[in-house]
Amino acid sequence: NVVSERHVPGAYDVTALGLNYRLSEIGGAMGVAQMVRLPGILERRAENHERLTAAMRGIEEVELLASGRPGARCSHYCLVTLLKAPLARRRYEIVERLKTLGVETSVYYPKAVPCMSYYRRKYGHTEAEFPVAARISGESIAWSVAPHIGPDEIACMTATFKQVLRE
Repeated sequence: NVVSERHVPGAYDVTALGLNYRLSEIGGAMGVAQMVRLPGILERRAENHERLTAAMRGIEEVELLASGRPGARCSHYCLVTLLKAPLARRRYEIVERLKTLGVETSVYYPKAVPCMSYYRRKYGHTEAEFPVAARISGESIAWSVAPHIGPDEIACMTATFKQVLRE
């Protein structure tokens, strides 16, 4: 069971153990048919990830979360930035402000998985036991690198982000 706070994209809590049956047979059939497009989609995502990474490297208020590893193929689902202190505690405000300016982002993970309500109740874990996961879940903003995004949109995303950080 997932409790969602949809006023903030990506914010949710796991309150009970359950199953995820999101893909229907029709959705699966459509996915199989789209496999023909996969190489082009992955190439475009990699290009967008590279462009956005280069643009974000110039923003001193953020740190980039590494994606992929040597020898592995990465799908470039998104680019994750970590807000440095003291901006980190304003993450939700920054995400909301970006949204009002037309830039959709998400939090990478709202909480470390062992600290979601269900797991915390069942196993008694605290954020202090998972400092890296707690930092990533508390300071991250996920940026889309979807294949439909072009260089102009990436430039707009980063310019808008810089504007929000100056505010």
